[in-house]
Amino acid sequence: MAPSTIAEPSTPEVFPEELPPRPPPTASTSPANWTPLQRHLLTAHLSLSSLLSLSCASAPSPLLPRLSILLSNPSPPSPVLTLLTMTIYFLSLGLSPLCFAPLSEHPGIGRRPILLGSLGIFTLANALTAITGSSGKPILGLILTMRFLAGWGAGTSVVLSAPVMRDLYPKEENRGKGLALVGGAVYLGPALGPLFGGVVGERVGWRWVFWIMALFGAALLASGWFLVRESSAAKIEYLKVQREKEEAAAFKVRWRKERLLGVRYFTLRDGKVVMDKGTVPDDLEPPTRLPSGLSTIAPTAGSDHIEKAQIRLGQALLRPIRLFCTRPILTLIALLNGMHFGIYCIVLSTFATLYSERYHQSESSASLHYMAIALGASIAVQVSGRLMDLLHRRLKARYAARQTDKKAQEFRMPLGALATVIVPIGLTWYGWAAERHAHWIVVDIAVVFWTIGTFALAQVWLAYTVDEFGPFAASASAASKFWGYLAGFLFPLFSPLLYERLGYGVGNTVLAVLFLAIAWPVPILLWLYGPRVRALTWGRSLISEEENSRQ
Repeated sequence: MAPSTIAEPSTPEVFPEELPPRPPPTASTSPANWTPLQRHLLTAHLSLSSLLSLSCASAPSPLLPRLSILLSNPSPPSPVLTLLTMTIYFLSLGLSPLCFAPLSEHPGIGRRPILLGSLGIFTLANALTAITGSSGKPILGLILTMRFLAGWGAGTSVVLSAPVMRDLYPKEENRGKGLALVGGAVYLGPALGPLFGGVVGERVGWRWVFWIMALFGAALLASGWFLVRESSAAKIEYLKVQREKEEAAAFKVRWRKERLLGVRYFTLRDGKVVMDKGTVPDDLEPPTRLPSGLSTIAPTAGSDHIEKAQIRLGQALLRPIRLFCTRPILTLIALLNGMHFGIYCIVLSTFATLYSERYHQSESSASLHYMAIALGASIAVQVSGRLMDLLHRRLKARYAARQTDKKAQEFRMPLGALATVIVPIGLTWYGWAAERHAHWIVVDIAVVFWTIGTFALAQVWLAYTVDEFGPFAASASAASKFWGYLAGFLFPLFSPLLYERLGYGVGNTVLAVLFLAIAWPVPILLWLYGPRVRALTWGRSLISEEENSRQ
């Protein structure tokens, strides 16, 4: 058979017989197509990581009196400095997501490296905290430094949990339960931390509190290597395009190596691959493109999409700040989260002190009352997620026929309005029960009631943020939670003065009235005028700019 000649553009192109293997189907790598077991394992890992991160935040709370004595050099540090060993963790917890969250949205990085890397930082910092001043007394400066570093590693799993749930459950009406599971750790963790820290610190010493945290962190890091899969759609598409580019390059290399050999090669005719025999002419160059039947091993049109989506790291790192400054709806949610979580941390930081001073209970017995907060959070996990999904489905069906502009975001508001009323009622009940020295079970019941409302409201705002900001949910959550953790750092510093001057009854009543006056109108406003509020922007919209760059 005579050597083949170079085909005209209108004729089929010629290819070697041994083509590189095609990449696996893209659908199998999409989180929406994972098996239920894979989704549940990742959800469980994220929940445990968030639970550990937030437990570590409040674990030193029962240890503060003992740490104050140990840190004496020769006189004990001021109460504010001692309290910093707990609250500085919240400051770092709010700062780190501003860096890591936008990086997780970058196509070249993704969520998996950020989640595993931050777990490594958390584990190392807790181990270093445990050995700080091991030959003598602990050193306050080193403890504060390591606690800040531990919070830096802990913040990522807390903020990325909600965006990963969005990856796993694209439909809003199925997302509530997953958000409740991972979001429950934000409020359940700080409640379990003092319980754990009080018992372990009294029985085996304060260092073992941090050793055990480090051991759990190492276990989660090892299991995460196998369980945590990449869920970012941008990163999955980026890896697909990179693989296709490598395979296309390998294809051309093999073509050139076999130019001088007699090979069998394929011809695409009428959409079918037909095998012929012959020799490749010396002047035949590798094709610049592959035919449509074999297009899966060539760079696709998606490569342009990915290249445009690779925003400069500097711009990506500024995304949380720009979202906060240009989207009034995020500014509103962030400030509400700040007040909400700040009040929660005031209760946490004074809870053990209430039972040890007013009810004269031991350190370990006082820490057991944190189980009331854990019980409230557990009830809310079982109820709020299912209720949020149920309300979403029913309201969506009701308003679909009316052709209104209400969307998933507004369907979260009825539960938000209810929770906004429960929180101040529970807070006032708890304060006056403690003030009147009621039986401790009455105080605990009030705290359970308050925690249910607190947790349900947190889930509403978390779901609203994820629904509204879509692919930028990680950056939006980072901007929102920063103000919450900043309040968690600052509010407990003045809580001793608040209760010393006003008492638990009046102090909690002031907090409840302030919360109700500011927070309760917001769900009503968003239910009535949600689309208008969400459409407001200050300056140029970051999301519009970046979505246009992806077109």
